[in-house]
Amino acid sequence: MKTDTLYFKVNAASGIISIVIVIVFSLILYPFEIKRYNLNMKNIGLLLDTVFQNKYEDIANELFAGQKRALAVTLGEILKVQGITKVSVYMPDGKLFLAGGKTGHDTMTLSELEVLKHSDAFVISDHKDRSLRTYSRKIKVAGEKVGYIKLYYDLSELKNEVRLTIVIFLTLLLATLFLVSFLLNLFLSRFVIRPIFLLRNAVRKVEQGHLGETVALDSEDEIGDLGDAFNRMSVRLYESQSAIRKAEEKYRGIFEKRDGGNLSKQPRRHFHQRQSFHGPYLGL
Repeated sequence: MKTDTLYFKVNAASGIISIVIVIVFSLILYPFEIKRYNLNMKNIGLLLDTVFQNKYEDIANELFAGQKRALAVTLGEILKVQGITKVSVYMPDGKLFLAGGKTGHDTMTLSELEVLKHSDAFVISDHKDRSLRTYSRKIKVAGEKVGYIKLYYDLSELKNEVRLTIVIFLTLLLATLFLVSFLLNLFLSRFVIRPIFLLRNAVRKVEQGHLGETVALDSEDEIGDLGDAFNRMSVRLYESQSAIRKAEEKYRGIFEKRDGGNLSKQPRRHFHQRQSFHGPYLGL
């Protein structure tokens, strides 16, 4: 496709508009999704804290008494909460005491221990595989620290929901852009490009001498007015040329009628003169 054609320029304009729309909607969607994601993360933290607070006394007493069987039952009840996939209980030095849920034992990191030693608040952080969110909390009995607990929340469902939202949004956006581009091209081709092409072809025929050439345009807008003006100009040129031709034929007839007799006698006069000067005509 030539880059200097109107069709190319129209498609290029449609493409630029589509890109701008994608950028604008992406800028709108991205902060919205970030805000929604952060809100979900906050709600997950509140959920984990609520679950822990409901089982706090049982966990603290069972850990303090070293009752692993009773503690395992308590951890099993926590694991029934949707989204929680693992619960680990640690000794004050950070060593694992008991874990329930998914296999694989994690130890308390030094950064978590350092934070929990100086604060009674819970710590929310992402797991190393980024698909889990962890909740860490200090456990006390009678004001004395007896250990720590860490809950693991599976983020796969949330992330799948985010991906699904993005896919749906992009699908709808691309479908909308395709439909808009198709309708825009159809509209412009029908009401702009086609009439201009018809006008161009008519102008070229007039340039080739086909005066009186007209173009039929259905539109009543500026392009329609341009077509009407072209038709009037072409018809006037044809009429003017016809009038000039008739005038030429008329005057040519007058001149031929006026000079016709003299022109028919003139060769004989010259013929007699040649005989008088050069002698008899020999047919040579």
